[in-house]
Amino acid sequence: VIVKKTVAGRRFESSGASKAAARVIGLNVKRHNGLSYVWAQLLYLVGGVLLAGVTSQPTAYMGNSYLLPSVAVVVLGGTSLLGGRGFPLATVLAALFLRQLDQFVLALGVPYAVRTLVQAAAFIIGVAIYTIDWREVRRRFQEMSKSSSGKDHP
Repeated sequence: VIVKKTVAGRRFESSGASKAAARVIGLNVKRHNGLSYVWAQLLYLVGGVLLAGVTSQPTAYMGNSYLLPSVAVVVLGGTSLLGGRGFPLATVLAALFLRQLDQFVLALGVPYAVRTLVQAAAFIIGVAIYTIDWREVRRRFQEMSKSSSGKDHP
């Protein structure tokens, strides 16, 4: 809501989506990128304080188990790791999917390491889906099928 309904939010989104276009319309892209890191750090701080508040003995490493799932959710939601436009609804759906996948693996009674491997596999599949040029794969597959069918029938 803040990103879509406020001037500052739209400027933030435009500087992240296309730096060249943001420069053309007169935005200070370096300033907006720097401020995005500041806002992210403030949100991390709030998350860390909330996490420490629900535990009796907080440690510096207690958030490590949240790192892979959070990145996997963003990637599965369709947001590029290289920056650009994000999809909040798709990210929420990806979070629900990953949570259900985690609950399914937990119900199987496997160790924590296997749960982490399943999350990593989901992350790898998500990255593969968004980085593979599927038109090129289809073209190569069609070439292979034509060449193999040509060998069978001269």
